[in-house]
Amino acid sequence: MKKLIYLFIGLLMLLSICPNSNGTEINNEISKEGSITVLCSPDLYNLTNRWVEEYGKLNQNLKIKVLKIGHNSVDNAYSSDFNVGLVSESSLYLLEKPTNLSLIVGRDILVPIMNTNNPLKIEIFTHGISSGKLAGFFKSQGDHNWGSLLNIESNLPIHYYKSDNDEISSTVEEFLKMNGIAIEGINVANNQEVIASVQKDIYSIAFCRVTDVIDPMNNGMLENITLLPIDRNGNGKMDSFEQIFDDLNTFSRGVWIGKHAKELISNIYAVSNESIDNGKEKEFIKWMLTDGQQFLSSNGYSDLILSERLSKLDVLYNDQIIPNAIENLNYGRQKVGLFILIIVTIIGLIVGSTFYFKRQKSTEKPTLISKPIGYFDAKSINVPNGLFFDKTHTWVYMEMDGVLRIGINDFITRITGNLTGIKMKNPGEEIRKGDTIITLMQNGKQLNIKSPVSGIISQQNEKLITNAAIINECPYSEGWIYVIEPTNWFREIQFLFMAEKFKKWLISEFTRLKDFLSQTQNMPLVLQEGGELKEAVLADHRPEVWEDFQSNFIDTAL
Repeated sequence: MKKLIYLFIGLLMLLSICPNSNGTEINNEISKEGSITVLCSPDLYNLTNRWVEEYGKLNQNLKIKVLKIGHNSVDNAYSSDFNVGLVSESSLYLLEKPTNLSLIVGRDILVPIMNTNNPLKIEIFTHGISSGKLAGFFKSQGDHNWGSLLNIESNLPIHYYKSDNDEISSTVEEFLKMNGIAIEGINVANNQEVIASVQKDIYSIAFCRVTDVIDPMNNGMLENITLLPIDRNGNGKMDSFEQIFDDLNTFSRGVWIGKHAKELISNIYAVSNESIDNGKEKEFIKWMLTDGQQFLSSNGYSDLILSERLSKLDVLYNDQIIPNAIENLNYGRQKVGLFILIIVTIIGLIVGSTFYFKRQKSTEKPTLISKPIGYFDAKSINVPNGLFFDKTHTWVYMEMDGVLRIGINDFITRITGNLTGIKMKNPGEEIRKGDTIITLMQNGKQLNIKSPVSGIISQQNEKLITNAAIINECPYSEGWIYVIEPTNWFREIQFLFMAEKFKKWLISEFTRLKDFLSQTQNMPLVLQEGGELKEAVLADHRPEVWEDFQSNFIDTAL
């Protein structure tokens, strides 16, 4: 029963970030007065008008004027009287004058797709398709078959479907570096016909907007449609950092942290050339990042994942997480719609979780390569975007279904050196923020790491039990430690850092580390000229030193 309650809470969090297909009117506590002039690039005119219309319904005393600016005169518009600009990436680079504010509020994302029932699906996901291979395929005059594309023995044909959408065609040609060579394929009437053709033809591929292949009923992929995996480095295999094409949740996070081909992404920016305080302009941009996200998909654009929205709000409010801004991520659904979405989501979670857990049972282990010991400083610590960080030197990532995936950051593993074992808690155990969540071990010496959040452990990374050094090699991917159902997330998130703020905090933490090491007996402080510390600095020291590090460094950070 307890688990069911936590699952229900997670579902409510999930629903708070899902688009509202009914466009239900949202309650707003403060009705704004005055006027705003919004500048937009031509390709964003429809989206801008929709946002202005919806925001105007909530603020009927606020007058909003929209100016559409041509690509060749965007910068000139900055001499006119306007408050907020909505500019696509193709127009942003034309702005010669610096902007006081530039925030991503949405994206136009193209993806390659294939039929789910392709008989070579396993080979395709093993090798991936590089842009170079695909370009060579289109440039060749011979038979177009999967064998030549994958470097395998196969004569199965490839059917490439396309429409007369010039915007998609030009983006694909840029991605493939076709240098003006038109891409030949099977022409159909429009984008909808492209997708319908791929659904029917098991040998087909195509490019389309990712929003066009999302099923509005379950926010998953349309029937018989699968994302075609891109081998970005062209080495003929899908490396771990390229594996973002299994599902939409993984793909969306991959887009944010830069794992999707940049040529296939066009960001939408909210910009301003004047300083905005806590007035109507900032409130409008905040609305774009919260309630306004639901209107992106109907205009063909992709919304931002929850973590990225919070990151942008963090910047908008000068590195402060505003609790009511977080609460505004809930779109205020009607009761009937909420009930239906909960039922649909429960079914999707059961099916999705079954697939996910089966995949996690794989016994395949990454090959760990012994690296020579080097030096490190605060700037060399890997701090990827898209995660929350805690003073316990742990990271947190919220999955689409509301559960939290947590792990150890790069800082601790650079100090300990390769781990030889761990002690983990079991699924079903309840933990509170600040409790010991995992014990890291190295040849009998150990450190206790505290939990950044409260919740119930729903899954542990079983691979770590037999191969703890995965945490050293892949702390932010294969080295995750638990999946947790949170019990106090909306309060505890306020104590976590986003990436940029955590990097600043690490500078003081690195200074504190050097102070600790310099005061420890029989422990010479080995520094490079630039102030870098020797990696694995604790590795060769006795358990007493590890105990001092636990009590005088790890525990005092809380």
